[in-house]
Amino acid sequence: MEEKDERPVPDIFGKKIAFLQNKLSSLFEQSVSLKHDYENFQNIIRAQNEEISFLREQRTNIFNNICSNKEQEDELIRIKIEEETCQENLDALQDKIELHRGAINALESKKKAALFELKAQEQLMNETGVEELLPTILNTQLLEKLDKNAILTLEKTLEQSLSIVSNTKMAKERADEEIKYCCVCLERKKSVLILPCKHLCLCHHCSVTKAKHIASCPICRADVEEKISVFIPK
Repeated sequence: MEEKDERPVPDIFGKKIAFLQNKLSSLFEQSVSLKHDYENFQNIIRAQNEEISFLREQRTNIFNNICSNKEQEDELIRIKIEEETCQENLDALQDKIELHRGAINALESKKKAALFELKAQEQLMNETGVEELLPTILNTQLLEKLDKNAILTLEKTLEQSLSIVSNTKMAKERADEEIKYCCVCLERKKSVLILPCKHLCLCHHCSVTKAKHIASCPICRADVEEKISVFIPK
């Protein structure tokens, strides 16, 4: 009786990378929020310090001009109480800032760890290579061990991967095609070489009709000393 292959089903790197990217994005949003709160606390502290300075100035002025007037004495007491309250609020805000600073540092550590794990997964997938990974994933014996949900998940992952590959291929083909066209009009193919920078960037039409306006290379901005027509085979 033929034994079935009991090797474990390989991890789907793309799914794990997507999870890590979402986790990293979430950590980044939390970090931004905490930093925003931290800045708000700093603004509140500055306002509290200004208010404390103002109250102390008031208290000093009243103290210097104090007399037997009971209203002035009551005002001095009120200002002192407000000053103490502001100081207590300031101390509480300082404690909150320290807590936020600790949370921010913890989030930064988590972000670094998530980035490290993400890079490790990408490196592992790049080192494995699609040619080596696909035969393992599409192994018939391994596929038979998967349940329906796992098969659907694998199918969806492969479709997404194929879509990414297809879009990347199309983008590269468009870029390769666009690089053949004149940097000025973007309509005619390049056929004129600029010296001394040696950039092939103009069509014959723009080189002739717009010669007065093209004093520097459209790519590197080096001065144009000479232009040479070149033949590019199709």
